[in-house]
Amino acid sequence: MISVLLPGIASQKNNGGASKRFVVKFIAAFAFLFLAFQFNLQAQGPAANITGPLKAWLKGGRISLVSHIATSSATPTIKYTITQNTSGANLVSTGQFVYDPATGEGTQTIVINPGIQKGSFNVQLNVTDPNGSCESSKSVTVTANK
Repeated sequence: MISVLLPGIASQKNNGGASKRFVVKFIAAFAFLFLAFQFNLQAQGPAANITGPLKAWLKGGRISLVSHIATSSATPTIKYTITQNTSGANLVSTGQFVYDPATGEGTQTIVINPGIQKGSFNVQLNVTDPNGSCESSKSVTVTANK
């Protein structure tokens, strides 16, 4: 029979089974806490993607784009910027961020007026959560007619 002595724990010959069970439980608990701590330290930052049309028309009305965001936070900081804007596009509205904690993913819809002239624009998305930040972008070309 092999005995394992831990500091502060006396081994008794009559209670050898209880000591073994304690050691197994102690090692299992230590392994669980160690792994949980490791995964917590390695949490990933957010990831994002914007989906929607590649083209918009001057007389075709507003367009909707949907941001798909993988994040560990139900309340990430989300910022949209319209850059390289040769059509005069502007952000009309930003919908609520809808988050599913079971998947760690959420979506948000934005509505854009494509502008007053032919050209293009780029929608830049920046997302920040407690584990980091990311960015995504989508280019849209604006033409005169459908």
